[in-house]
Amino acid sequence: MHVLVTGAGGYVGRYLIKRLENEGGSRTQIFSILRSQDRDFISAKKNEVLFCDLSQFESVKNALKDIKKIDVVYHLAAVTSGSHFEAMMGTVIGTKNLLYGLADKKVRRFVLVSSFSVYKMTTLLPWAVLDETCPMEDNLTLRDSYSITKTRQEKLVNKICYELKIPVVVVRPGKIYGSYSYPIPPQLGLNIPGLFFLYMGGSHLIPLTYVENVAYAIHLAGIVENIDGEVFNVVDDDLPTQKQFLKQYKRYMGKIPRTIKVPDSVFHVIVRIFEFATRITKGNIPPVLTRYRAENLWKPLLYDNTHIKKRLGWTPIISTQQGLKRMFTNE
Repeated sequence: MHVLVTGAGGYVGRYLIKRLENEGGSRTQIFSILRSQDRDFISAKKNEVLFCDLSQFESVKNALKDIKKIDVVYHLAAVTSGSHFEAMMGTVIGTKNLLYGLADKKVRRFVLVSSFSVYKMTTLLPWAVLDETCPMEDNLTLRDSYSITKTRQEKLVNKICYELKIPVVVVRPGKIYGSYSYPIPPQLGLNIPGLFFLYMGGSHLIPLTYVENVAYAIHLAGIVENIDGEVFNVVDDDLPTQKQFLKQYKRYMGKIPRTIKVPDSVFHVIVRIFEFATRITKGNIPPVLTRYRAENLWKPLLYDNTHIKKRLGWTPIISTQQGLKRMFTNE
């Protein structure tokens, strides 16, 4: 079996490579695509590293030129910071270049690692269940750069894979966390740099999924039969509320400095004040907080992992309590 992994040097990618090396068997050949600056990545006997820039088609074509066949592609590469132009080039254009570079490789399945950020959560009522039936965002002008590029990436993958007759499986993880990850998820509240941290609600669930659990789900998405065309949300069991998460955070790391707790009703007033300030200053106060963003990031929802458990046979291998402890202590 020949497997290609993009973003192999990233946070989730390294765990996926480890799983593939341990679980793939002696006949599994892994090709890892990395950027040239990721030269600290250690390759094993079954893992051949290909250095290329996905945003440049010639670079992709060159990296793949000697590969005759790829059974499964695990596409994890995406730009998560920097300018919107960099995100478009790295995530959207990079995906387009990769797909056309794979046109003659006889790909059996293309596994795209997407995100909860592609969902249009404004369509859901408070405390509704977010599952794979929730529609994708179609009002991208009101979303942040990451949401825009991940949504465009997923739509592009479906379009080009249909054109090239490559079966697609999409994995959409919730908030990925683990050792050495940033310990404060955005669903906990809003950080105003240098001023204060707004901690809203308290009863909202945080859709966490531990990095090893995500890698396990991605791996299964490439090897389980008869799932082509399906989408799988990845969230762990026993999700913590904001209050429960904050309690664990304080236990291991102390109190978040300058924390201000606000109920949902007050937070909605604050959002309107931010929108008003942006409008009257003609954008000099940036729109860091809008009602649309708040609806998509801080609405209280329930999360369901029934589909991935039933169809892929996935269950979390690291519990939420174990995962939180590992993150806070960097085990």
